[in-house]
Amino acid sequence: MKNKKRLLYLICLIFFISFEKTLGDQFNFEAKEIQTQNNGNLINAKNGIKITTDNGIKILADNFIYNKDNETLFIKGNVEINDYKNDLKIFGQQFTYNRNEKEIFTDQDVKFIYKNRYNLDAKELNYSIDDKKITSDKNILLVDDLNNSIKSDNLYFLISDDIIKLKNLIYTDAIGNKHTINQAIINTYNNELIGKDLEINFDKKTFGNNKNDPRLKGNAIFSTKNKTKITKGVFTTCKKNDTCPPWAISAKEIVHDKTKKTINYKNAVLKLYDKPVFYFPKFFHPDPTVKRQSGFLIPSFADNSNTGLHLSIPYFKVISGSKDFTFKPRFYSDETMLINTEFRSVSKNSKKIADVSFKNNKSGTKNGNSEKHIFYNFKTVNLNNSLFEDSEVEFNLQKVSNDRYLKIYDIDSPLITSTSTMHSYVDFNGMNEDSNFKVSAEIFEDTTKDYSDRYEYILPSVEIDKIINLKKELNGVLSLNTTGLIKQYQTNITEKSVINNLNYESYSIFANNGVVSDYSLILKNVNRDSKNSNTYKNRKELEFLSAGMFTLSYPLKKIEENFKKFFTPKMSFRYSPNNTNNMSLDDNRIDVNNVFSLGRLSSNDNVESGASITIGSDYLIKDSADSDILKLGLATVFRDKENKDLPIKSTLDQKSSNIFGNIEFKPSKFFNIEYDFSLDNDFERSTYDHIKTELYINNFVNSFEFLEETGPLGNQGYWNNKSTFNFSSQNSISFNKRRNTKTNLTEFYNLIYQYENDCLTAAIEYNKNFYNDQELKPAEELFFSLTIVPFTKVNSTNMNK
Repeated sequence: MKNKKRLLYLICLIFFISFEKTLGDQFNFEAKEIQTQNNGNLINAKNGIKITTDNGIKILADNFIYNKDNETLFIKGNVEINDYKNDLKIFGQQFTYNRNEKEIFTDQDVKFIYKNRYNLDAKELNYSIDDKKITSDKNILLVDDLNNSIKSDNLYFLISDDIIKLKNLIYTDAIGNKHTINQAIINTYNNELIGKDLEINFDKKTFGNNKNDPRLKGNAIFSTKNKTKITKGVFTTCKKNDTCPPWAISAKEIVHDKTKKTINYKNAVLKLYDKPVFYFPKFFHPDPTVKRQSGFLIPSFADNSNTGLHLSIPYFKVISGSKDFTFKPRFYSDETMLINTEFRSVSKNSKKIADVSFKNNKSGTKNGNSEKHIFYNFKTVNLNNSLFEDSEVEFNLQKVSNDRYLKIYDIDSPLITSTSTMHSYVDFNGMNEDSNFKVSAEIFEDTTKDYSDRYEYILPSVEIDKIINLKKELNGVLSLNTTGLIKQYQTNITEKSVINNLNYESYSIFANNGVVSDYSLILKNVNRDSKNSNTYKNRKELEFLSAGMFTLSYPLKKIEENFKKFFTPKMSFRYSPNNTNNMSLDDNRIDVNNVFSLGRLSSNDNVESGASITIGSDYLIKDSADSDILKLGLATVFRDKENKDLPIKSTLDQKSSNIFGNIEFKPSKFFNIEYDFSLDNDFERSTYDHIKTELYINNFVNSFEFLEETGPLGNQGYWNNKSTFNFSSQNSISFNKRRNTKTNLTEFYNLIYQYENDCLTAAIEYNKNFYNDQELKPAEELFFSLTIVPFTKVNSTNMNK
C-alpha cells in the first residue's frame, strides 16, 4: 500500500515540473500542476497548460479538466486553439473538446482568425474537426482583410471547400455602403460572394445630398475582387417613403467594374413614378468613389431664337492625375457645328486652364466661314527667388473673332467674366513680410467700340509697397507706395506716370471723456508725361502734393431690457494746399461707406484740394440675440469753396455735397429692406435711390430691387421683381421681371411652374430676353425641364414656335 502511495506521489511531482503524458493516441498534455480524481478517470491540470493532438491541433490555456469516461476535455481561461493544418486560430475563455465526436464547441464569446484574412466574433461556435466545418447561430460579425464586414444570425463554414454560407446578413463595405442580403455564399479562396434578394443602402454622402437615400435592390449578386454583378436591379437616390420613388432606373444587369471604377447598365429603363419614360440599351457612369473619370457626359438639347436647336454631347478625358480636358461639340439644326474644349492642368505650384471654341458657318453668311474664341490662364506660385519670400507669375489671354460671338452662342467657361471686354495680361508679384513688388503688362479690348478706339494698352505697370516700422512712441503706421505705368488708348493718346506716396495713419486715441480720434497724412510726388491727352497737360509735369485728415467720433451705448442701442456721431477735417487736376468727368460715386476715407476719390495721381468738413453719424439697434434690427448711416461734406475739378458724380465739387445715407431694417426673419440714397443738399430731390427688399408671408416670397440715378449721378434706372408662391412643399410658381425705367422697356421676364422633391425637379419655363444689340433678336423660349438629382438636367426643345 505504501509503495502505491509513493508511486502516485512521484507521478504528481513529475507533472509539476512539466511532465508529458500520452492519453490514448489523441491528446498530448503538458502542465505545471495536475491532480487526479475518481481513480485517475478525472484529470485536472492548472497554472498554464499545453495540449497537442495527432491531427495538428495545439491548445494553450490556463487549465483543463479531462474526463476519461466520456473522453471530454473542458478547457478554461485565455484559451488559444491553433489548427495548423487549416491555418485557423480560435480564441475564447471556455471550450469543450469532445474526443469521440471530434468537436470543439463553446456557448460563450469566441473569436477565430482564418488565414489572417477573415476575423470572426460570435456568441457561440461549433468546430467539427474531421468534417472541417464551423457553425454558429448567434451574433456573428465577420470582417475580411479589406475591412468589409458582415453581420449575420447564421454561419456555416466548410473549410475544405473554402465556402462560408450565411443567412439574413448585413454586408458593409469599406466605404460604408450597407448590403442587406437574404442568403449568401463567400468563397474564401478568391473572396467571391454570391447572394440573392439584396438591397444596397449607399452612404448618404455618396452622391452629395444628405437628404437622399441612395439605394439599389436586386434579385441576385455576384461579387469578385474586380467586379460586382447585380441582376434585375433597381436604383434610385430618392428618400424612402410608403409610395413608389419619384424616379428609378431598372436594369436587367448592373455591373460595377471596380478596376475601371464604372457602373454599367444593360437594358435599362428610366421610370418616373413607376411609369417607364426612357430606354437605354447600354450606358455607364463613374462609380460614387470617382471624382474624375473619362467618358461621355450627359447630352443636352437647347433651342434659342438666335441660334436654333442644337444637341451637345460632351466628353470628359482624364489625361493624368493632374490633367484633364472636356470636349463639348454642339450640332445645330442648320448642319453647322460648334466645337468647345476646356483643358485643365494643376500641379503643386501652378495651375493652367484653356478654353477654346470654333464655330463653322455656312458659306455666304454675314460672319464669314468661321468664328472662334481662345481664353487661356496660367498661374504659378512659390518661385525660387532669393529676393522674395513668396512670388507668383500669372498670364492671361482673351481673344474673340466676332464681337458678339460669346453672347450669341452663350459660351460658358470659368475664364469668361465679360462677353464684351477682353482682358489680356501678364504680371509678376513678389511678397515679403513688410513689402510687395508687382509688375504687369495689360491689354484691354472693348468690343462695343469702333475698331480704332477699342484697345487700351498698359505697358508696363509697376507697383512697390513698403511698410516702415516706427517706434512705439510715434503711435501709427508709415508706408511707402510707388507706382509707374505707360498707358496708350484711342490710338494716339499716351500717358506716362511715376507716383510716390508716403502715407501715415495713426492708431486710435481714446480720451478720458470718451472721444475717439485719429489722423492720417499723405505726401505725394507725381511725375507725368502725356501726349494728346484730354485729362493731363501735354508736356512733362512734376508735382508735390499733400493732404491730411483728422477724425473725431463719440461712441455712445444704451442697454435696455430687449435691445442694445449704439449711436456714434463723427466728424473729419481734411485739408490740402494743392490744386486738383481736372477729374470732373470721372465715374466716382460717394456713399456712407467711403465718405470718411482720405482716399475717397480713388485717384492715385490727385488729391482733394482745399478744406472740407465731413459730418455724419451711425445708429445701430441690436436685439437680445445680438442680431442687427436697424442700421442707419448719414453723412455730408462742407467745403470752404467750390471745386469744379472734382468729380461731378461725387457732388464734392459743390460747397455743400449731397446727403449720403444708408438704412437697413430687419424687424424679423420674414422681412428686410435696405435703402441707399443720395439727397440734394436742399432736400428737394433724391439723385440716387437703390432699394432692395425681401418679404416672406406664409407660402409667398417676394424680392424687389429698384435703382434710379438722376442729375449729376447718372441717367439709369430699373426695377426687378421676383415673386414665388409655394402651393406646397413640392409645388411652386414664380414670376421674374426686369424693366428699364429710363427707356420704359422690359428687359426680360421669366415665368416658371416647378415641382420639386428631394431627388427630382420638373418645371415648365417661359423666358423672354430683349437685347439692345440689333443683330440679336429677342430670345423667346417655352420649354419643359427635368432635373434628376444628382445626375442631370434635360430640357425639351423650344415649344414656342
